[in-house]
Amino acid sequence: MVLHIPSHVFLKRELFESIMDDICILHLLGIQLILVAGVREQVDSCTKIAGNSPYYYSGMRVTDELALQCLKEMSGSIRSSIESSLTRGFRGRPGQTGIQVVSGNSFYSAKPLGVRQGIDFK
Repeated sequence: MVLHIPSHVFLKRELFESIMDDICILHLLGIQLILVAGVREQVDSCTKIAGNSPYYYSGMRVTDELALQCLKEMSGSIRSSIESSLTRGFRGRPGQTGIQVVSGNSFYSAKPLGVRQGIDFK
């Protein structure tokens, strides 16, 4: 089962932990899981802090070097949060074992969009 966790979940610790508990239950039920984490809000915040405004065209990010660097940093941070939460197991329940986490070492695989309607998506 593939689960997408949207970026706003990581901004609310209680919501994040609740979802991780639900994922632990799915694992206990024998469901093999693939988690896909969204980082849109975190990347936007990072680029703003660095002095740039995130740029979107038709709902798609135009990823310059700064946005790509922020994307790598935020993805790593979110990945670490997910993995540490899952390996801990259920929060507040001592003695519970966590989920063995297997992470891919591929950051992402995507084809560049190139230039569309005069916009270079980089």
